[in-house]
Amino acid sequence: MKIREHIQKYSGNFEKVSTEYYDLLEQVEYSEDLSIEELTNIENGLKQIIALEPDYLDPYLLLYKVNMFEGKLLDADQILDNAYQKSLHLIIDAKGHWPDLMEWGWQENRPIIRTLMQKAENLWIDALEVPGLEEEAQEIYGHLLRVNPGDNTAARYPLLALLKGMDYGEYESGFLVRDEEMGLVFSEDCETWFAKESKKYPEFAAWRTYMKQIS
Repeated sequence: MKIREHIQKYSGNFEKVSTEYYDLLEQVEYSEDLSIEELTNIENGLKQIIALEPDYLDPYLLLYKVNMFEGKLLDADQILDNAYQKSLHLIIDAKGHWPDLMEWGWQENRPIIRTLMQKAENLWIDALEVPGLEEEAQEIYGHLLRVNPGDNTAARYPLLALLKGMDYGEYESGFLVRDEEMGLVFSEDCETWFAKESKKYPEFAAWRTYMKQIS
């Protein structure tokens, strides 16, 4: 049976707009106190990039984060949802199936994977107030682990937590710690917990097989 692998393709604008995107990202990440005018210029720049290369999802994610920073929560949610819906449109076939492979190793795929990870996390957080959203989050994490078996984004950890019925607050307090430079990162206990508990769930069998093959 032929494997359907997704490798995202972009237009001829991609090299130009990706350079512009990283310039804007650098402004956001390395400026401690951006003015309203500077934030507006960054937003306008990101919107211009999106207009030129609408399938390039990283600008959506940065625009989402800028809106969150500004307290424009409804706008931020809409931006992320637009990116999420577009990511699904890019990868799902006419029968509603995800690809068999969509690996992080292809840089072209990374904006899609980042978008799906962010949406899954938001759904899980929102499930604290809207029960049932955690099921959609679990589905996204499960798909990501399957199509990207190297799991560079560590979808396996939240997937296991969801399978065990944990809410986001329990997961965050138990396995995430804040690093001054990198933000939230996994605690030392996280991998030990995963190694022990994941053996109880068939959802991780293919991942374990893949890791044995490449070790």
